[in-house]
Amino acid sequence: MEEVVGLLRKMKNAKEGRVRDNVVPTAEARRVEELFKALGRMSWESFVQHRLPEDLKGSLGGVEGPGGGV
Repeated sequence: MEEVVGLLRKMKNAKEGRVRDNVVPTAEARRVEELFKALGRMSWESFVQHRLPEDLKGSLGGVEGPGGGV
């Protein structure tokens, strides 16, 4: 679970132009994008913003969620 959250965090930061030394693994990011496209329900960005449980959202944004985060 932590690896998935970490990848989504890197993808989110890259999309927002907040990439530091971390480089998003292109092949993995492409797989995530393809998965969401194949599902056809929403984009990965929408999933990160609206569907992740609150505690995972907190770890993606660098703010602890309910119960102290992940």
